[in-house]
Amino acid sequence: DDTFALADVKAEYMDLFGLLLASSYFWYSYPELKLSFFMSGNGLNKEKNMQVDARISKLAENILKNSVQLQKGEKIYIEAFGASTKDFFNEMIKETIKLGAVPFYFYNDASFEKSLIEGADKQQIEAYTAIHKCLMEDVDCYVAVRGYDDTFALADVKAEYMDLFGRIFQEQVHMRTRLPKTRWCVMRWPNTSMAAMSRMSLKQFEDFYFEACLLDYRKMGKAMQPLNISQSKCIIIAAHCHIA
Repeated sequence: DDTFALADVKAEYMDLFGLLLASSYFWYSYPELKLSFFMSGNGLNKEKNMQVDARISKLAENILKNSVQLQKGEKIYIEAFGASTKDFFNEMIKETIKLGAVPFYFYNDASFEKSLIEGADKQQIEAYTAIHKCLMEDVDCYVAVRGYDDTFALADVKAEYMDLFGRIFQEQVHMRTRLPKTRWCVMRWPNTSMAAMSRMSLKQFEDFYFEACLLDYRKMGKAMQPLNISQSKCIIIAAHCHIA
C-alpha cells in the first residue's frame, strides 16, 4: 500500500538487510514490517510512523512476556491471518526485538491456503510441509493471530482436499511439532467478521475483547489462592466424613 515505506531507513541498515536477505528465504510480508525490524533494533526506537491503539501494543507485550514467556536470544514464529491483524503483527515484531529475541514473521490468509489446498498434489503439500516443519523445529515459541475477513473461505473446498492437507501439514507441523516442542499461543483478532458473528458493533466488540485479554490474570490468580485453599480443606473434610 505504501510504495515508499522504506524510503527513510538509513542506507547502512538497508545494506545490512540486503546481505541478510541474500542468504535467507523468509522475509515475505509487508514492507512496513521490515521497516519496524530496523527502526526497533539495536536501541533505535524512532518516532512511530502512525499512532497505534495502545491496547494493541500492551496485548503484544502480554502475549510475549506472559503467554509464551519469550526470553532474550530465543526465536519465535509469528503468523498472522488477514489484513485486520496488520497493526498487531507489526507490534509483535517490535516487542520481540525489544526483548532481544529473534522474530520469524509469516503473513498468511485463508484465500492463500485455499489456492494451495485446492491446487497442490500430495508431493507438493509434503514439500510445503517440510519447509514449515523445519522452521517450527528451529523456534522456541509460536504465536498465531487469526483475523479472517471471510470466515467461511474454505467452506467449498472438497473434503478430500481438506483431509489430505490436514493429514500432512496440520499433523506434521502443528500436532507433532508445535504442540509438544514450542511454547505457543493461538488467538483470534477482533475484526468486523468476528464482531458480526457476536452481533456487536466493531467498537463494542473490540472493547469487550481487550477488556478480557488485558485483564491481569496473574493478579487474579493470586487473589484466588485463598479460595483454592478453602476448597481443598472442604474436600479433605468431606473425605474424612465419608460424605457421598
